[in-house]
Amino acid sequence: MMAVAAAHQLRVLARGSGSKLHWGGLLEGVDLIIDLGRLSGVIGSASRGRHLSVGAGTPIGRVHELLSGTGRRLPLDAPLPGATVGGTVATDHAGPLQLRFGTPRNLVRGITFVRADGVVVRDGAFPHDGERSHTGIRYDLIRPLIGSHGTLGVITELTWELTPRPAARLFVVRSLRSLLEARDITQEVLDSQLVPSAVELDWPPRVGNHTKRGGTLAVLFEGSVEGTRIRAEAALGVLGGDSSITDEPPPWWNEHPFGPGEVVLRITTPPADLHTAVHGLYDAAEDIPVAVRGSVGSGIAYATLPASTPLGALAGLLTTVRAALALQGGSCVVLHAPPHVRSTIDLWGPVPGLPLMRRLKRQWDPDRRLAPGRFVAGL
Repeated sequence: MMAVAAAHQLRVLARGSGSKLHWGGLLEGVDLIIDLGRLSGVIGSASRGRHLSVGAGTPIGRVHELLSGTGRRLPLDAPLPGATVGGTVATDHAGPLQLRFGTPRNLVRGITFVRADGVVVRDGAFPHDGERSHTGIRYDLIRPLIGSHGTLGVITELTWELTPRPAARLFVVRSLRSLLEARDITQEVLDSQLVPSAVELDWPPRVGNHTKRGGTLAVLFEGSVEGTRIRAEAALGVLGGDSSITDEPPPWWNEHPFGPGEVVLRITTPPADLHTAVHGLYDAAEDIPVAVRGSVGSGIAYATLPASTPLGALAGLLTTVRAALALQGGSCVVLHAPPHVRSTIDLWGPVPGLPLMRRLKRQWDPDRRLAPGRFVAGL
């Protein structure tokens, strides 16, 4: 298909379930949509042992089902229902478990993709046929595909590293009065020997310094039945307050705090500085209600603003927040927004690696055939 597109100079967009097609910049024009939904299921001998190869159109939920009862798991959450492995890798998207296991960038061990000229490339430490790549392309040169929003190649297969499935999972949950309290408790948990798998925060809609109620912090522990119980009980002393142990996650766990049409910001910063970034966001937002949820243990938060937020106010807010985050080595990206916002606002902010990204785009897709305009700086 890509060879045909190249021959006819067609611009192409690859999609799986479409759960994240509205992320990133507006496309400059697409002639052909490649639906990868039927590239689903287990592929090759890497379905045994520590690795699993699947088609790019396989839903994350389906991967979890396939591994059920095997004693193994793919330690990757799917905050968006129906999200496929291909789209998840293309956006390098992850949920609560990223604290312990990282994002897809840390879990992918092999990739098969189609270049803009139609050439199929298979590379990685564990390609699905059990042999090392003979493409001449080193594995570390494939890494740019992860998080590139489909602008460097069409991913068709992925080999993942699996981990043992924990015998037990327990959550320790407590209510919070302030973001500073959230910061202090999170830091205590991270500095302890408790080894949590995730530390998540939920904070309700807030205007300026006013909120109807406080937030909630939830910490996940996994492992053996006895060891998990011991660590969860020890965490009660660290979290204090009204903390309690439960077998079930809070209802907001692994769910983004936004709906269709809303403006969503993804804030990334060192965990110890996240509360400062969120406070700065509230100050800049003034009378705009803002809800925040995210993986505070990983320094990641998603902030939701109404679709009705004026463009001028949003632009000013982004300028203020990004300037503060630059001092902390953080970033603020507009992950999702209505089309009129995406076509007007700088979605990405400063990007230190932009010159390298541009070189890669020129080398891998010189005719800008793949998802033009969707990635950083219109790549």
